[in-house]
Amino acid sequence: MQNLADNTLPVKIIANAFLNKTVIILAGGPSLDQILPWVHTHRHKFVIFSVARISRQLIKAGLEPDFLFSVDPTDLSFDNSKEMLYFSNQPILIYSHHTVPSLVSQWHGTKLFTGNRFPWKTELNVNNTGATGPTVT
Repeated sequence: MQNLADNTLPVKIIANAFLNKTVIILAGGPSLDQILPWVHTHRHKFVIFSVARISRQLIKAGLEPDFLFSVDPTDLSFDNSKEMLYFSNQPILIYSHHTVPSLVSQWHGTKLFTGNRFPWKTELNVNNTGATGPTVT
């Protein structure tokens, strides 16, 4: 319910937007720091999809993703991802309808939600892509 006012643009609107494009997906893991210099060098060749919780590492590497993803409903998710708020308004946040509201409401750029707009059956819910978690992966 707390994200209801933010659930304005469904992620479905970007379906097929990246046909014939190369997308790289960045997530946390032991090899992330090793790959970031390569990503920085080749940044112009692809679209970057990134989990929000690695924003601190991306900022340190001088990288800004095209898309950020967050699905976790817990307050810990805000603490793990709050550095994303330092990015410009260019990245698009893709979030689950139940993502922690403190993160969603403070995002200053475009945001697209997954799942239903309303947590009840209504004709106002659009045919949207779902992603319920528990993790972005």
